[in-house]
Amino acid sequence: MASQKDDFHFHPKCSSLGISHLAFANDILLLCRCDLASVNILFQQLQVFGRMSRLVINANKSSIFFSGVGEVAKHDILQYTSFSEGSFPFKYLEVPLSPYRLLANQYYPLLYKLEPCIHSWMGKHMSYASRLELIRSVLHGMIQF
Repeated sequence: MASQKDDFHFHPKCSSLGISHLAFANDILLLCRCDLASVNILFQQLQVFGRMSRLVINANKSSIFFSGVGEVAKHDILQYTSFSEGSFPFKYLEVPLSPYRLLANQYYPLLYKLEPCIHSWMGKHMSYASRLELIRSVLHGMIQF
């Protein structure tokens, strides 16, 4: 008899690292190949966690994001979990995520946050390289925090 471990399949982009989830505070992103057996294992583990912690999964706040998955598999998984289907790009911890290259207009929120910083540096006597380094460090800080 096969164990649950044998039935679980990592998301293709995550299998070499063995990543099945990303978590921060009360936000969690679960990753797996989109087959009912793998989703079932993740969903069962969420239910075990819920029973032990007395926390309840809020299906209204939970979404599943598919990429390259057939309609029958989508339907079965959505029906099994009672989650809604999300659409790309979506934000996780304020960072836009997509299986595709982001479009220029999807960077506008980040540029909007960066614009006041750039304007405050305009009167400073800094070289081009110094300004570039300052922009890099501010962008890095925005991503980290």
